[in-house]
Amino acid sequence: NPSYIVAWWDVMLSRNIGFYAKKQWYDRIFKEWNYNPLNKFENCKSDNCLLFLNLESLFCEPDHDIQMWGFDFRSNPKNLETLLQYRQDKPLLLALPNNHFANWWYQWLTITKDLLNQHNIGYVWAGLTQEESREIFTWDNNDIKFCLWAYSYDGKSARIRGGLVYWNWINEEEIKSDIQKMKDMDCDVKIISLHRWAEYRFSPNNWQRNLAHSLIDSWADLILGGHSHIPWEFDLYNGTYIFYSLWHFIFD
Repeated sequence: NPSYIVAWWDVMLSRNIGFYAKKQWYDRIFKEWNYNPLNKFENCKSDNCLLFLNLESLFCEPDHDIQMWGFDFRSNPKNLETLLQYRQDKPLLLALPNNHFANWWYQWLTITKDLLNQHNIGYVWAGLTQEESREIFTWDNNDIKFCLWAYSYDGKSARIRGGLVYWNWINEEEIKSDIQKMKDMDCDVKIISLHRWAEYRFSPNNWQRNLAHSLIDSWADLILGGHSHIPWEFDLYNGTYIFYSLWHFIFD
């Protein structure tokens, strides 16, 4: 059987999303619609389908699930029910390196990590140690080895309240080096996730196109991007797809 990847981008379960989940209970999104978008994917019926999302909100208590504008994304752990409903019995992978990863308390990162481990949800971790942040996610399916690494744009480490955290930043030469590591690991499909493209723009600029083309020239097999909050065009370069900016999955 062939293997499939279903990729969306931002999942933000705090702020208004969390407020209504707390008010109407945490299964409200798919239960209220009586609809799961995976039903649209005829080929995504079993564990031969990997689901990939970008998590914008860390899990913690006390949460900040209130109707107030701002970027204090602290989601109640019960909001995980939404992701569990979405994935059904399929493998789910979350990208954590993004511009909200290092905003708040070190403890919230450990809570998020423990919660995902508890429910067997994979993550490309912007880690609590530098070694941890460098761990490549692998998915072996139907004798094909998929490897994925995620990057963000704002720095490489930060000392936040309670400890030091690390994440992979977008540096062309380092990403190329990582692609070579994937080759050395005998990865059949090398996927690069970039949380970078400019917010509220409608198309990639020349630098963004050139970076994506350069990574493909270095043997990347798929590039998935996000952060613009607007869906962009996709490109086919030397037989390889570039999705410059995927659209929100759940956002308020």
